[in-house]
Amino acid sequence: MTMTMTMTMTMTMTMTMAMAQTQTQTLGRGNTRKPQNLACEWDTDPDTSRVGSIRRRKDELERENQDLHEFLRYLYARPEEEAVEIFKRLRMSRDALQVLEFVRSGDLLLQGRPADQSASPGDSAMANSDGDGDVGAAGLTVPASPWTTLANDGVVSELMASFFAWDEPFYLAFVDRESFLEDMRHASAETAEFCSPALVNAICALRSHTSRRAKAFGRAHGCDMRTRFFDEARRLIDKESGRVSLTTVQALLILHVSAAADGTDRAGRLFLLAAHDMAQRLVLPAGGGSEGQQRRRRVYSKALWGMYTFESIFAFMYLRPSLFARPSMQRLFFDDVPSDSREDGTQSRRLCVVLNAACDLSIIYNEAMQYNKRVNVEDLGSHHDIQKRVELFAKLRSWRESISYELHDGEVGVSAYHLRRGVILCSPNVSPELMIARAYEDQVMLSIFRPLKDDVRLPEDGYVADLLLAYCERSISGIETYEQDSPTKELSGMVLHPLYNTVITTARLLHLPKSHELFSRACRLLRDRASEYRFVGFLFQGVLAIAAGNGEQIPEMAKSSFKGLQLDETTLKDVPISFVLPFNGERKGQKVQEDGGIHLGDLISNWSWLSITD
Repeated sequence: MTMTMTMTMTMTMTMTMAMAQTQTQTLGRGNTRKPQNLACEWDTDPDTSRVGSIRRRKDELERENQDLHEFLRYLYARPEEEAVEIFKRLRMSRDALQVLEFVRSGDLLLQGRPADQSASPGDSAMANSDGDGDVGAAGLTVPASPWTTLANDGVVSELMASFFAWDEPFYLAFVDRESFLEDMRHASAETAEFCSPALVNAICALRSHTSRRAKAFGRAHGCDMRTRFFDEARRLIDKESGRVSLTTVQALLILHVSAAADGTDRAGRLFLLAAHDMAQRLVLPAGGGSEGQQRRRRVYSKALWGMYTFESIFAFMYLRPSLFARPSMQRLFFDDVPSDSREDGTQSRRLCVVLNAACDLSIIYNEAMQYNKRVNVEDLGSHHDIQKRVELFAKLRSWRESISYELHDGEVGVSAYHLRRGVILCSPNVSPELMIARAYEDQVMLSIFRPLKDDVRLPEDGYVADLLLAYCERSISGIETYEQDSPTKELSGMVLHPLYNTVITTARLLHLPKSHELFSRACRLLRDRASEYRFVGFLFQGVLAIAAGNGEQIPEMAKSSFKGLQLDETTLKDVPISFVLPFNGERKGQKVQEDGGIHLGDLISNWSWLSITD
């Protein structure tokens, strides 16, 4: 019997005993029969019904069971070195659930040491290694110089690989992989057109939120690499003194995303506005000409449509249409692909299909948000208003039917979503870009119907609340399905949008018991990312404020996600988040989105102040 098999069997036996021990400990005194002549003690509050107590205990046990099975999956899926480290922690702590929290953080091997201690030999080895790393399976190697002086080739290669694995395929598709990498590998910042030091540092800053190697490198050098990359990208952009270039527009948008993930989007919006202004002044390549000129036009076409799609996704957090106008340039990234190559199921072809579908989605989204911008609050729910929203929903359904053949399993690959008859089914091993594409469709539906009161009945689709919950369920199920098949948390940045949409939507529906389970699942997925994205902690504070404002309590099954959040009280006095919450439909004489709602940061600050004064 090999050492690996022996270790695996030992781990499994240990975990089995841990599961049994943990579940025994959580049964409580009320589930153990007392000797005669002794009163039976139940660990419930005096005003809690026995049935309610049993149900809560059942939910707790089911969650623990799921957690422990997730722990076992981590043990099987992680490399042997990490599995041994997990096993050692389990033996030392004897608390499987506590160790699971370390594993979920995505930084198990590094978090055991306080940040102010000197770097360990393991940190130094990981930081200084130029090997492939966790994302090295992609086979992507690029030089750090002359693009950045902040990290070595190994760190930069991993950050680039993760960007093109998770962000570029859909969310940040405005960066063309082939052209960018070609320029980066030529290592000539003076002659490069599609790669620049500012863009490289911006990408590194974004990916450093989750990169184990970047965190190890920062610990070894006594700094936070995300902050260093971010500041360097900003310095390089300032140094350009407003010179217009495609790479600067791209870098500004990525800095905006990174700032938002860090909970500082109010200041980060300056990057978005600067990107929008510069994008309008880009000089587009002329038509015709050489093959190189045609390629430049394809790159610019993908960039412009990718920016339009990205901003449409992000704009929903501000309840407005995209700042970027619909591009007048043709979708050459899709149209110039030979028709006979559209059936081969290759990765590049699939990404073209998905981006093209996202462009169509963005057009519908912006039409819906433009309508919301015009309609008055008192007209919400009127016959004309509902008719208009049903028409928009019909366009969304037509979109789904029109792409069902292109995104068919046999034409795109085994990981595709099947879009048929209004139902999107998630295949095993689903790719992240298709999972996020489905979540984007769900967002478009929210833009159409969420302004209505939840008890409004639609002609053919039931109550608004049921429709909202159904589409939020699809988003969450897609994320859960993906994470069951992939132990990595690298896609975290992409899923913040659908998780935000679901949590904010269901928080307004907590008066409906059927929303509680979905709300709790979304909160749990968000909490798994709290250590990597500071924005998540602020969002939980906002959700508490929303619930309190509506006179609702956080459901019992979701309360654990809100415990132990480390937030600075000074920061809570002025939270730098400008996302706009959905309008509550009670004010008169106002537009649905322009004048309605409140900034999330203001709500958190006001609620925190009231909580302290109370």
